[in-house]
Amino acid sequence: MRYDQSTKMTTSTADVDRLLESLKNAVLIKEHEVKTLCDKAREILIEESNLVRVKSPVSVSTTRSSRIISSRKLANNKSLI
Repeated sequence: MRYDQSTKMTTSTADVDRLLESLKNAVLIKEHEVKTLCDKAREILIEESNLVRVKSPVSVSTTRSSRIISSRKLANNKSLI
């Protein structure tokens, strides 16, 4: 569990799962619950070794052909299936 300072409550995996299920069912959630989900997503992304923190503004450019090649590589990657 994690202590959420903004709402003075603890957030468990079950709480996050409940919020995600509500969103899947098109049920509105409260603003502090959205913040909770964003905080949890941030925690998960920070732990990813293949992500790099950069300062904004950031420009990303690519060619159409490189996007097609990347899409094909992703589609052919058997480990993702």
